[in-house]
Amino acid sequence: MLEVGGATVRVLIGSAFGTTSPVAVRSPMLYLDVTLAAAGDARVVLIGGAPLGPRHVRWNFVSSRRERIEQAADAWAAQRFAAVPGETEFTPLPERRPG
Repeated sequence: MLEVGGATVRVLIGSAFGTTSPVAVRSPMLYLDVTLAAAGDARVVLIGGAPLGPRHVRWNFVSSRRERIEQAADAWAAQRFAAVPGETEFTPLPERRPG
């Protein structure tokens, strides 16, 4: 933990303000937990990092492999994902848009 301009900063992942977290990462990233004592107390997290490469997105599924997206969509449609606690209704996968 360190003090920076009246803020308390914890460097959880990455390096900032001359401090480096001991957490090992596979790509450059930053995760800071910042506590501010301004007009009212505030707590902020700052998360960032290098791009991980191209991503494919379909509805709520994101992957670097298009075939993994299709596997997830098939599993969702077949209701093979664990139910969300408290949910009683199944939300169907939206129809695939051309393009």
